[in-house]
Amino acid sequence: MELSVNRILLIVVCFLVARCRAAVSLRDTSRLWPSEVIKFGFDDNVDSEARDDVVAALRHIRNETCLGFIFSQSAVTGLVFRSDLNRCYKTKIGYRGPGKHSVYVNRDCPGSIPLRSQVIHEVGHALGLADEYNRPDRNRFLRVRLSNVAQSNRTKFNKLSWRKVDPLEQDFDRSSIMQYGSNFLSKNGRETISTLSNPGLIPGTTLSPGDVKSLMMMYRCPFRAQSMRLSLEVIARKRLQNDVVVSFEVSDTTPGRFPPIIRSSGAPRGSGPLKLPGPIDFGVGTWVALKIRVSKLSDDATEVFIPYSRLQIIHRDYVVKLCRTPYSCSRSVSVRIIAEPATNYCYPSPCMNDGRCRSGANDPICECRPGFYGKFCQKRFGSLKVDVKHGMNLRRFDATTPSDPFVLVRAYRADGTYLERKTRTIMDNELNPVWNETLEFGVDWWEKIILTVFDDNTFIYPQPIISNERVSLMNSVFSMGGTPVGFKMHDQHHPTPSQSFVEYTVSFTAVSDNFSPPDANKNVILP
Repeated sequence: MELSVNRILLIVVCFLVARCRAAVSLRDTSRLWPSEVIKFGFDDNVDSEARDDVVAALRHIRNETCLGFIFSQSAVTGLVFRSDLNRCYKTKIGYRGPGKHSVYVNRDCPGSIPLRSQVIHEVGHALGLADEYNRPDRNRFLRVRLSNVAQSNRTKFNKLSWRKVDPLEQDFDRSSIMQYGSNFLSKNGRETISTLSNPGLIPGTTLSPGDVKSLMMMYRCPFRAQSMRLSLEVIARKRLQNDVVVSFEVSDTTPGRFPPIIRSSGAPRGSGPLKLPGPIDFGVGTWVALKIRVSKLSDDATEVFIPYSRLQIIHRDYVVKLCRTPYSCSRSVSVRIIAEPATNYCYPSPCMNDGRCRSGANDPICECRPGFYGKFCQKRFGSLKVDVKHGMNLRRFDATTPSDPFVLVRAYRADGTYLERKTRTIMDNELNPVWNETLEFGVDWWEKIILTVFDDNTFIYPQPIISNERVSLMNSVFSMGGTPVGFKMHDQHHPTPSQSFVEYTVSFTAVSDNFSPPDANKNVILP
């Protein structure tokens, strides 16, 4: 793996000047994430534009450090991005143990920087970076004017203890992404933060060199992940039979991020004079390891003809020669490796719902599974049905009159319109009704359903027994394979809610692969 030249220069410069400028970090190493690959997902209230900003911010962090991010909406432990105006600047610092770690982002937060930069800042907190203006030694560099800060926000300016944070032998960094501008949280438009030597603070928009160094030191990053476009070509074969095959296995820098890709180049026995094939394009990735194997095909097995050669992929155009033995190159294969710098738009992958990402020339290309559509496989198009089973211990509104329960289901489309279906009314056994009824909604861009249980035995209009049970069809439990997913809607107004419920299942099924939904922006369908 190639050591980054930029990082070498950064370390050398910091050594020469004895101190660098960078953000402070937590001293407690248990608050660092245990893996350099962190899963992330989104709350339902985060819109598509904000999601794009989040992905761009994570890609920036990944490109500057050894940390990687993988989208996983169903991850047990990871970052969950939420949009809540009441929780601005509330992301907790560092790893808090197994579970979902909330990162609050909203472009309408008061005095906020652009959303992409805000995400970098908040993820910096989640990774273990503290705000620069909370440094224990901030009085050496900053002047904080609490008189311009509302009383409710003043605790945000408290200095941290040296026992909790480590400056990593680095001074205050005015360009750090962890430093806000001069009017941060001002109640009257006047300065709340200023430097002693140079008035005025402009908030950073990306990780500063000091921020990068802090994260590198915290997570012990020895190497820089590099995105590149890789192609391999067999350019010469010396004294090898036609039944020899050259196979390539390339791996990503992060184990498990990309499965190793294996492709072969060669000609089978009996195919006549050997004609060398052209280059094999592996596309854009953060490729780091290459394994070349030269094998001879026999009738019953594959025999290793030239042992494995493990190579590190670096940014350049070069040729490697693989020999039959370490002592002689009378039989050999020459392979040209072309690795060109390129932006990997699939790291982290923006594709949702297990879509496969390919890095295009200017943006990611998501290949969606059946039933999923849209640029990021975020839309679902399929056949929806709800099977209402039975109820248990439903409430009565009138002690003298039996209830006549029925279930009303509304299925909402992506455009906000809905289709309504309801079960039959049960006239007997009203406390424990049995419906066993299927409500069909047909094929459309369904997003959610809302169920309500009513008592039809009223003088004016039905009264709700259980109200507004919501099920998001965007949930990862709906794989679009048609497998019914079971639910229970409980009556929270019952003396024992756990014993009063209606049971039902939801089936959301993809249509056939050759079906083209209207206005789908349909991408390639994976097998």
